[in-house]
Amino acid sequence: MALNRRDEELIFRLAEKLTGSCQEGSYRKEIFVNNIERRMQATGVGNLGTYLRLVKQDAGEYERMISGLTIHTTSWFRESPHFAIIKAHVESLISESRPLKIWSAACSTGEELYTIALNLRDLFEKASFEFHGSDIDPVSVRSAERAVYGIQEMRGIPLEYRKFLLLGERNVAGFFTLEKEIRKQCRFFVNDLIAPQYPGAVADYDIVFCRNVLIYFKPADQKRIVANLTHHLRPGGMLVLGHSETPDVRGMPLQAGAHSTFLKLRKRQGSKGMASGEAAQPRILAVDDSPTMRTAIERLLGSRFNLVLCDSAESASKKIKEHSFDLISLDLNMPGENGLSWLSRMRADGLKTPVVILSESDQTSAEKLFGAGVVHAQDYLTKSKLSEDPEGVRELFHLLSTRGNPGEVAFEFSEALSADCDRSTYCGRICAGIRAATECDFRFTARGVEWRDRDAA
Repeated sequence: MALNRRDEELIFRLAEKLTGSCQEGSYRKEIFVNNIERRMQATGVGNLGTYLRLVKQDAGEYERMISGLTIHTTSWFRESPHFAIIKAHVESLISESRPLKIWSAACSTGEELYTIALNLRDLFEKASFEFHGSDIDPVSVRSAERAVYGIQEMRGIPLEYRKFLLLGERNVAGFFTLEKEIRKQCRFFVNDLIAPQYPGAVADYDIVFCRNVLIYFKPADQKRIVANLTHHLRPGGMLVLGHSETPDVRGMPLQAGAHSTFLKLRKRQGSKGMASGEAAQPRILAVDDSPTMRTAIERLLGSRFNLVLCDSAESASKKIKEHSFDLISLDLNMPGENGLSWLSRMRADGLKTPVVILSESDQTSAEKLFGAGVVHAQDYLTKSKLSEDPEGVRELFHLLSTRGNPGEVAFEFSEALSADCDRSTYCGRICAGIRAATECDFRFTARGVEWRDRDAA
């Protein structure tokens, strides 16, 4: 049953594809191979091809394979300096009349999230809490939900917290769990850190833990993960990373603190600027029914914008009720209500948010198919532009999503986006659309475009 080199390389590619973790020079490769060999032996199959066919047919075995391709290093009260820091942060928030929400975004079998809850247990009478834990491994998530651990693990839990533990007796002797008051406030779910969008509301958590997992990802993936986690933090919230992790957070509204902690900067009162003087990331709603396209949009825009993704017109309507957006990118051909029908209806209801249509078809073909509703959008791009001129697309989205800022904007229009017209015609088309939709006035300057709200002095 020994696997050959080709089999091993296939396992490494599967690990990278399914979990996102980088396998270049990875010391974990031998662990992954041994885990898969054990599953093959347990299921009685003689070669890797047969095992992978079994995985396709058996959802339970698929979960066990994912578990075998995932790192499970965790412990109680790991990197202890963090817990004094988060406790002080939580104490500063107790006066707020809402539940305080804390998320362990790579919780493994639950020890980290339960450690956080134990650390804050003496504050339960002063504030209400919601503790959430997620992991890509469904087997680990179920283990976290059970909250049953071997008695030997108690050595990692300081004596002052052991009064909140329950020791097993008779048939469960040798195990312990946590008191009901802690367990009922902890919820676990499966989540992939490299997914383009995470479940739950944006800007909803007071503290997000993601410790000692970024080291397993490539730098570009690290940056996307941190950007996504930051989007789920409230302004003033805290991101906690592993002591040895130093991802690139340039361009993100984060201020570094002690021991690899970061605070999400608050907006100034009455201003779009951040407390540090940095600009807040524009919030963009991207509507596309294709998972592949949503992933491409997230990769292109995720690090520069506060990006919210949805897959239908119905979902987009719900998102608009929940949040305000600076820009919407919209697919046309979607199941249910198509994009232009939705846009026409929303404009009739008073929506003034700028819209960029992203379509497989060129504008002329789309108008023949869907009608002339394209006039309700500020610009129209074929989806191929995302790969042909990514920087030009990002700059266009920046211009359109910051259209509410009075004053001058330095912006160099990309000629690659306007193959069908010259620069002035193209700029005029964009500005006319924004003027109609947003009640702003425009003029061209040597640096780009200058605009002001019509009601500005």
